[in-house]
Amino acid sequence: MLKEEKPNIAPEADMRVLLSRLSPLGRLGGVDVGTKTYGLAVATLDPLIVTPAHTIYKSKYAHDLALLRKFARERNIEAWIFGLPLNMDGSSGARVQATKTIARNIARDTGLPYAFQDERLSSFHAGAALMETGMKAAKRKNVIDAHAAAVILENYMADR
Repeated sequence: MLKEEKPNIAPEADMRVLLSRLSPLGRLGGVDVGTKTYGLAVATLDPLIVTPAHTIYKSKYAHDLALLRKFARERNIEAWIFGLPLNMDGSSGARVQATKTIARNIARDTGLPYAFQDERLSSFHAGAALMETGMKAAKRKNVIDAHAAAVILENYMADR
């Protein structure tokens, strides 16, 4: 009997390795981890299409995890890309450590591999793009995190 292989939940240093492990129909899930929310986006690889999905308002971890698992299952997510909130000078702070802990826990509890992408200015770029569409500020507030997750995924894929 073959030994069942545990999924690789360590962050991938080489994105080519991560991408090579995806099935032809597999997708990447982008996650913008905020203090109160998780912004979610999806990327298909062939063709490359990145779509903002929705925002999860944080609750108890078990509840959030159930929503993330459902999202991953329904969208055929095979790996997570988490935005890494570096300081503008590229240094790490408390938010980086918190995000790494959250990413490690979500990856472990969903059984999916993960990687990080510098997310500096992702919310700014997402907000600017939404303003260009004429979307009112009140509505932008509800969707900006998902759009920031899409920017994170776009940047990740641009680096590949």
